[in-house]
Amino acid sequence: MNSKLNYYRSELKSKNVPKYKLIGITTELILNTSIFLKNEDIIPFLDAVYNLTYKEYIIKSRTMILARTARDIYKMENKEYESARKRLLDFVSIYLEKSAHINEMKNSSNNDFSKWMDGIKDGHN
Repeated sequence: MNSKLNYYRSELKSKNVPKYKLIGITTELILNTSIFLKNEDIIPFLDAVYNLTYKEYIIKSRTMILARTARDIYKMENKEYESARKRLLDFVSIYLEKSAHINEMKNSSNNDFSKWMDGIKDGHN
């Protein structure tokens, strides 16, 4: 997924991103259950990036969330759209940084555990 996110980040860095790309990237993010485990986790994302809030019955279905969000992105004026693009770029960049940090911590803790286990094995030989 990180390679896709890197691609999305590079796409979002350009100034004239067509609306279909922003809608597609948003769709991929919303459908990804590793980013948004539960539908309720999507609520702060929509509010922070697009200033959108939906009623509870819409939040119960990801397809309904996507349909409404796509329609709302499509309706955006240029200035509002450009602000949303920048906020989405920030979201993707921050998510990539966090996931890289988590991976570093996992690798570090695995190495520490391996060293510890090797120490125990060496002591018993």
